[in-house]
Amino acid sequence: MPAFSVRLTDAEREELTARARHGRGSADVARRSRVVLLLDAGRSYAQIREQTGVSSRTVALWKKRFEAERLEGLFDRRTRRG
Repeated sequence: MPAFSVRLTDAEREELTARARHGRGSADVARRSRVVLLLDAGRSYAQIREQTGVSSRTVALWKKRFEAERLEGLFDRRTRRG
């Protein structure tokens, strides 16, 4: 598996797919969900940038947050409960 990919559980994949497709939550969360789904599919940062318009640096940041905090890491830090 490429170094830039992530592994999702079936439950995470379902949740992210719902958020990406049906706009559950903010547009930012939908975009982050799409990025993580593309990482799970083995896409490179360049491919993700082309498909989503999100910079490689931002993709790397969201990947790091997801790996550290899983789904919670994708939510807006300003609105998360602590």
